[in-house]
Amino acid sequence: NAVDEVQPKNEWIEYISPDGLKYYHNPLLETSTWEKPSGSVVVPQLSKDNKRSSKVPLEIEIHRNYYTSISRHASDGITLALQMDLKRKGCLQRHAERWNGPLSVSMLILQSQWGELKEFIASMHHNLKQHMNLHVAVAFSKWSHYPINRMRNFAMEGVDTQWTFVIDSDEDTMFDMATYSIELHRAISKLSAPDLSKSVFVITSWQWATESRGNYPGSKQSLRDMYSNKDHRLIDVKAPHFPKAYKPPTLSLDQWLLNTQTQPIGFGDCYEPYFIAVTGAVPEFDPRFIGWGANKAIQTLTMASNGFRFFLLPNVFSFVSDTPRISSSHSPPADPSLFERAFKELGKQHGCDSCTIDNCVQNCPWMVKVSKAALVSSDETKKTEFELPKLGIKVAPAITPIKSENASTKNKQNAMPDASLLHTQKM
Repeated sequence: NAVDEVQPKNEWIEYISPDGLKYYHNPLLETSTWEKPSGSVVVPQLSKDNKRSSKVPLEIEIHRNYYTSISRHASDGITLALQMDLKRKGCLQRHAERWNGPLSVSMLILQSQWGELKEFIASMHHNLKQHMNLHVAVAFSKWSHYPINRMRNFAMEGVDTQWTFVIDSDEDTMFDMATYSIELHRAISKLSAPDLSKSVFVITSWQWATESRGNYPGSKQSLRDMYSNKDHRLIDVKAPHFPKAYKPPTLSLDQWLLNTQTQPIGFGDCYEPYFIAVTGAVPEFDPRFIGWGANKAIQTLTMASNGFRFFLLPNVFSFVSDTPRISSSHSPPADPSLFERAFKELGKQHGCDSCTIDNCVQNCPWMVKVSKAALVSSDETKKTEFELPKLGIKVAPAITPIKSENASTKNKQNAMPDASLLHTQKM
């Protein structure tokens, strides 16, 4: 195409980020900045004919299962799918201790960092060796923007349990796998004739409300106490400058705090929660998205538009040790036009050519219909037993802890109290 061969101009163009902030991009320098450059700035009229970015994807060589856990995990467990670069390796020990279950970790390194990685593996604590499968992605050049969705896909492909928990490495799950398993099975037991391959179990995510940090909320009750004091609120929903990303769309935070039952929730624009789903059922994340900006939002919208139903787990949550200043500080998007292109591509699959990142659900008859269909009345709760996919585990309408092949683990799980009372910290 002759248009695509035109060299980009050395000019700064103004764009709006997914959370409504202005930033500036120079297509020749392939650089973005929040600060308005000196001189003139072009304000573009984006359209469906907008050119694709000329940036070449980062060349990566993947080493799957470079390190494998020394313990065999029950196949009906939940695996944390984590992605990171080498500088975040320090969080892995925390995840191993907190989760006490399988981790599928994709780690991006430079060729020059092999030695540092091998030293880290040699010095790992026993519980990390016990739980982690590590997939190493080696980049042949330094990246300007982290290929976050490719790394998410690598981590998900490495999961070998029935359930996958997609979460970021800087988040704290706050509870262990056994607790999440109880919550998950409690939720499943309330569903009517569930299609688990199209069911997503989501959690709320929280952070600090001020620049000061305190003790982490170790239970839902302590979370409620820390949030309810409006004159001295200690915590807030994650990314409070853009709350619709993590706040349940059809439920207020106060309603969630008082709720103890699994809630089916409608989908909302820009909603991108962390979630648990049947392994292999979730489509891959769009690998074109690199760095910050809508990389999960396009994924959850794709799932919602394809009939996935979202269910909110009431007694578990995640927490990130961000303050308002930290949560709003990130690099501008790498490809300003990708948001529009990706959402329009998705809209066309359903006969729509006007989808945008922030008004797809509210303006689209198809998405409104899908979102309303996801809201299931509690009267539809199924009273009989049903079978989980693949494993044939029968779950009754009461809480049924996951069975373990290890007797001591089974006894420990059976003794677990209610989650709300726990204090546990492609290429």
